[in-house]
Amino acid sequence: MLNKLKSVQELCDEISFDLNGSGINELETNEILQHKLFHLTKLLAKIGEVLEKNDHGKEYSVEKIKNEVIPDLIIYSLQLARVFDVDLNETYKDRLDFVISKSKEHYPKHYDKSKHSEVKNILKKIVEFKEDGYDF
Repeated sequence: MLNKLKSVQELCDEISFDLNGSGINELETNEILQHKLFHLTKLLAKIGEVLEKNDHGKEYSVEKIKNEVIPDLIIYSLQLARVFDVDLNETYKDRLDFVISKSKEHYPKHYDKSKHSEVKNILKKIVEFKEDGYDF
């Protein structure tokens, strides 16, 4: 599924990504990375705005985080995966397993062996599904 989203994002970028008159396929990796860094900084500022209002006891809405920050993080992740030719299905599976294993070591209070096994079984099914010619 993640690799399919990456393909969709690639098509979108080809018709909607422009940086100083250059399309995404005309840019160097460092130019794309720098541009994504600027956008990530803007996203962090949006989160900071919500947290700052909370610190001052003002009413705040998380709608900007839900409707802008989270979807944009997905878009930027897909774009970077394309730039570096990352197999997102495999990378996500491996990273999730790493994070859970790390939690077992560093946060034993929260670690749950049965949930870790459940996650591993789901990830194994995803890999088997992919090997059968399907791609999530």
